[in-house]
Amino acid sequence: MGKHAFLRDHADHVEGWAEQVARLRAQEEPSERGRLRQLSRLGDLLRMHPSHSEESIVIQRQALDIARRWQQPRPLAIVQLRLAIALQYAGRHQEALTWFDHAEQTIRENRLLRLRDFVEQHRGKCLAELGRTREARVAFCNALRLRRGRRKRDQGLIASTEKALAMLPDDGELPLHA
Repeated sequence: MGKHAFLRDHADHVEGWAEQVARLRAQEEPSERGRLRQLSRLGDLLRMHPSHSEESIVIQRQALDIARRWQQPRPLAIVQLRLAIALQYAGRHQEALTWFDHAEQTIRENRLLRLRDFVEQHRGKCLAELGRTREARVAFCNALRLRRGRRKRDQGLIASTEKALAMLPDDGELPLHA
C-alpha cells in the first residue's frame, strides 16, 4: 500500500473551508478554554489542505501547550489525537504513531473510553498508509468492537470503520472477528 492517503478528509470535503479558516484566524478568544477550542479546530481544518499541513502541526502544538496547562484530561487527549492526525497528514507517520500512543495513554489513565475508538480508527489509517496492513486491520477491528459495543451506537462511525476494513488489501490474513 505504501505511503499514500487512506480515507483522508480534504479541504474540498468541508463546506466553507476557507471561510471557516479565515473566521478562526481572525477570532480573538479571551478565555483559555475558547483559545484551546479555536486552535484545535483551526489546526484540524488546516491539516486537510496539503499546503497547510506543517502549519497545522504548529497550531496543534500551541493547543497542546494550553491543554497541558489547563490539566483537563479530555481536552488533552483530543488535542493529542488531533496532533497525531496532523503529523500523519504531513507524512510524519512515525511521529504520528507516537502521538496516537500518547493519546491512548491519556485515555486509559483517565478512563475516557468514549475516545478510544477514535484513536484506533485514526491509528489504523496511519498504519494503512505505511503499508502495515495487519496492524491496520487490528486497529480497525478494535475501533469497530468499541463502536458496536456501545449502548447508543453511531451507525455512521460503524459504517466508516467497516469501509476502512473493506478497503484494506487482501493480504491472505484471516479476518479478525470484532
